[in-house]
Amino acid sequence: MMSNFQKNVHLLSRATFGVCPAYLSELIDRKPDQYFANNLHESLVSEKELALDILDKPSFFQKEQLKIDSSSTAIDIKKTSSTDTTQTTIDPSKLIKRDFVHYSKEQTKLLTTLWMEKMVFSPAQLLEKMTLFWHGHFACRTLNASYALSLLNTIRKNALGNFGDLLRAVSKEPAMLDFLNNKQNKKQHPNENFAREVLELFTLGYGHYSEQDIKEAARAFTGWSYNDKGQFQLNLKQHDDTIKVFKEQTGNFNGDDIIDIILKQKQTAIHITEKIYRYFVNTTVNADHIEQISNDFYNSGYALSSLVESIFTSTWFYDANNHGVLIKSPVELIVGFRRLLNINLKNPEVQIPLQQAMGQLLFYPPNVAGWPGGQSWIDSSSLLLRMRMPEFFLQKEELSLLTKYNDDIDMGHERVQQLPGGKKFLFESSIDWDRIINDFKMFKDKTDFKYLEQLIWRMPSSTNIQEIVPDEIVKSTLKKDNSLTTFQSAIIALTTTPIYQLS
Repeated sequence: MMSNFQKNVHLLSRATFGVCPAYLSELIDRKPDQYFANNLHESLVSEKELALDILDKPSFFQKEQLKIDSSSTAIDIKKTSSTDTTQTTIDPSKLIKRDFVHYSKEQTKLLTTLWMEKMVFSPAQLLEKMTLFWHGHFACRTLNASYALSLLNTIRKNALGNFGDLLRAVSKEPAMLDFLNNKQNKKQHPNENFAREVLELFTLGYGHYSEQDIKEAARAFTGWSYNDKGQFQLNLKQHDDTIKVFKEQTGNFNGDDIIDIILKQKQTAIHITEKIYRYFVNTTVNADHIEQISNDFYNSGYALSSLVESIFTSTWFYDANNHGVLIKSPVELIVGFRRLLNINLKNPEVQIPLQQAMGQLLFYPPNVAGWPGGQSWIDSSSLLLRMRMPEFFLQKEELSLLTKYNDDIDMGHERVQQLPGGKKFLFESSIDWDRIINDFKMFKDKTDFKYLEQLIWRMPSSTNIQEIVPDEIVKSTLKKDNSLTTFQSAIIALTTTPIYQLS
């Protein structure tokens, strides 16, 4: 029979970014439902918005200031070479746009590190984990950092609220309207991209709508746009106010009406439930579980907090066949390891190239479908890098990266890979080892290393730990005369294994 300790570690590996050493003693005594209730409460009452003064820049960055007559204000730039007397004419509006894009990229980096620190240290762990899930579900890229922040905060505010509210709010965000081309969706020339992704990816799922439904929904979403301040607005001149037929219903529908009809479809609840199940429980869906919790989700009016509670407090969530079957995303891997040892970084921006190299750069999903996840996280190259990651933090090893290529898919961001001779990144970690070793003392009172094994690894039930790490390495952490060097070596040995990649 599974102990409270095993259940709690499993719960924390899924509903949070992993265990934190300061709370190790609670893992044995507390019941899982108590742990979840505390986590849910912290996530519901915590401050949702991330604050970053992104637009604290000169007013020429504002869109209304970009009305430049390039023919009269062109800038001539002479070559610096004494033998080259040619000159180039540059449109000032392009210079301003280039400057803004560069500035916005830098602000997005700050936003990325700000959110990563939240993931590591916030007590509202369920909120952070759900926000990361929705960040992939409502995948979006934008060159405007203020729009990226606005979308993230909208997700954060609704991540555990009502799915209908979340869907409606995200659909009206400037980043999403821009990314899915809805500013080009006008009554004379409807653009179906926005409507298609709302139906296929955000709500009903592929195959649960017709091409005619997409066309009719696109007409209803015509005119959905935003103003120069990034605020949603309906452009009535571009809105098609004629009769539409959508999901066998007829009316003079607008975008909000389409969303209302979508939410009345039970398939929406099923699709969202299945996606959350695959993310938090198992990539192999149990049809009976889905039927049960999707019905409850639909009948609750799409209450997300009730949905996750029904998952994490169910008996089947703790079944052995749900252990060690998920592969940690790069962000989960980085954040989880930092939480395990309470690692502070003097240069948190160094996590950005590490994210890039492992294939998950926050705010830059590969496409509108988001990161595919699962086994796509692992190949021969990425596995070696993932297994080396603890050494970057603990042994101050340099991460060497070279540009792989740069194209429109990455929106100006260089893709990187781990290669010798590349740019060097050093992780300036700060760890209170005395405190960490003291927190881990609970394991020294045990006659074997089972608790430590269950803490570090999320193993499938068929796995034998002795086949992965030698018995004597793990047992060395239990000795009363354990030295700092031995403890560090043991942690590295435990976390630089393929099995540590699992959740």
